[in-house]
Amino acid sequence: TLAFSVKFDQAVNVANGNDNLTIPLTIGSTALNAAYVRGSGTDTLVFETPALNSSHFTSTGISIGQITGTNNTVTIQDLNGNNGTLSYPTPPDGSGVVINRIGPNVTASADDTYILGESVNLTANFGRPVQVTGTPTIALTLDSGPENATYDPIASNVANGTLVFRYRVGVDDEDIDGIAAATTITLNGGSITDAFGNQAITSFAPVNTLGINVDGDVPDIANFTTPAAGVYSSGQTLAFSVKFDQAVNVANGN
Repeated sequence: TLAFSVKFDQAVNVANGNDNLTIPLTIGSTALNAAYVRGSGTDTLVFETPALNSSHFTSTGISIGQITGTNNTVTIQDLNGNNGTLSYPTPPDGSGVVINRIGPNVTASADDTYILGESVNLTANFGRPVQVTGTPTIALTLDSGPENATYDPIASNVANGTLVFRYRVGVDDEDIDGIAAATTITLNGGSITDAFGNQAITSFAPVNTLGINVDGDVPDIANFTTPAAGVYSSGQTLAFSVKFDQAVNVANGN
């Protein structure tokens, strides 16, 4: 619930115990009333909303209206029966009230060593539909240098709030002790919003990527050795040595 305290310059009564005294609110695109709950006989009246639910979201604050009573009648009086003034001396500022702003839970691809051309995915689950513009990214740090996992609209499902960020291993990309992922989505001038246009939270808890290694360093021939100079006769063999810059396997035992 949201609670609002309205302080007067003297003690007041809520006339006739009016239970319909409210403060109208706008939360995102949803109207909601904060109802009077207590304070009659003191200089401070307290209003509270019903319990908020998932339909109430805003990342840009709430709008707060004037106190109203049944049929817009004055229902707040001083202790001698004089009607109170219900207008605020300055408009209440609800711009800092953020409600149900959505943020992601991010998971990574399975632990493995990813080679040239393979992809490492970071999947951000917002838990409700989102809208994406532009090309957001999540920064990665490899031993070989910085890279980005880039939003993939084809692999993503905005209808259920699942966004896939994909990094494809390139030539000479390398990390042997686990890549590191940033803890925020970089929007790059784009946006991620909920169905009502509220900006989503782009920061998230650290993702465990210590078991994700990268090997885009393809083997290169470092040296080629030919048979020694000489005359070879039938039945002899010629041996050639090809030295690579790293250990290699002959695929499929070829």
